[in-house]
Amino acid sequence: MDNIALDFMRGIPGSGKTTWVQENAKGARVISADHYFTDPETQVYKWDPRLLGEAQGQSLRLFIESLMVAVEEGFGHIVVDNTNLKVLDLNPYVALANAYGFTPRIITIHVDPVIAYNRGKHGVPFSTVQRMAATMAAEVLPSFWKVKVEHVGMAHAVLASQGAGVHRPRFHEAKDPGAVDRKLTYPARI
Repeated sequence: MDNIALDFMRGIPGSGKTTWVQENAKGARVISADHYFTDPETQVYKWDPRLLGEAQGQSLRLFIESLMVAVEEGFGHIVVDNTNLKVLDLNPYVALANAYGFTPRIITIHVDPVIAYNRGKHGVPFSTVQRMAATMAAEVLPSFWKVKVEHVGMAHAVLASQGAGVHRPRFHEAKDPGAVDRKLTYPARI
């Protein structure tokens, strides 16, 4: 079982999850709800919120099938490349991995929502990206999960979430939420 690696990505749209996977998980079996919305012939991505349940179901089925093949063959690297913002999103994957004796790695990509919005490829509105970032920041992974947690990017966000006395940045927006001229400032220390 030491030859089987399971990575579950976490991050808002545009955070760099897929880029991280491309750079760090070459040869892995990558499972993503995005694949459900991408035409296999034209590679055109077309989001339909009515089909999200089907896309998530397909991701879970593909994970189960891939996990069974990896267990049978005794090796493999599987990456679930979804936003996985909530514990509810990750729970079925973690439960399956733990049930088979694996300790998966949860890789959380931290990025300024403005940067994520500006480099996002799926046209997610800025207000949605902000809301998703707040949702992810508020979620606490259960302490009983048998997982390894890795944080990538925005070290100050990680340190702040660990109570290291680092102040979280405040984002001052231009009047147009789609504008690029936002400034990142830090509150004064108290």
